[in-house]
Amino acid sequence: MADKSKSSAFYSNAPLLSYEQALKTSSIDDLRPPSPVNHDGHNRDRKRLQRYIFNGAVIGFLGLATILGVAELPVVSEESRKKLVLLGAPLGMRQAWRLFAPNLRTVNWHTLALIETADGTIKAREFPRMEKLSLFDRFLQEKKRSVLGERLPNNVYKRFRPAVARFYARANADADNPPVRVTFVFASAPDLTFNGKNFYYRDQLPAHIFKQVYFDYQVKADDLR
Repeated sequence: MADKSKSSAFYSNAPLLSYEQALKTSSIDDLRPPSPVNHDGHNRDRKRLQRYIFNGAVIGFLGLATILGVAELPVVSEESRKKLVLLGAPLGMRQAWRLFAPNLRTVNWHTLALIETADGTIKAREFPRMEKLSLFDRFLQEKKRSVLGERLPNNVYKRFRPAVARFYARANADADNPPVRVTFVFASAPDLTFNGKNFYYRDQLPAHIFKQVYFDYQVKADDLR
């Protein structure tokens, strides 16, 4: 009982300390922060550096995006466009505004592969054509059509043509009658003129009678291994 009364008297007579004063008189070192001046100065320097880095990254990105956007304008020459596009190549940046408003096609086309074997037989492999497929099959075959029908004929992707040709050569490999040549053909027909009186259905468009070979690959023995 006596101990409790002494303890109460001690706390009642002890002066009230502020939070900062209590930290200074504390015997626990973990409760004592470093010097306020140095700590605040370090934080200010770090935040300032973060702002510089962030602002620099935003300005750099917007500047590069503007340059790549200008490169797509019709007034920019093809030679200058290639040089400007190279600036965004390390980051994989490319802005093609025609993606949002592409030009209407003036030609209907499809592509096919001709696989010639040693005995002179030619096998034709027609890549997916949307007008010949059901709605569900279009969904399944669209990626294949996009790669083989849209990308492969484009000279931008011409470096992939030998690999695709080798694939079709191996897919048709026969020890008795091996493939000796793979040819990619671009078949096309001009679009019909639109008017308000005549309507043309997709399955009634003109046949693609114009043929153009855009890649020819001589199959080697190593390609079939």
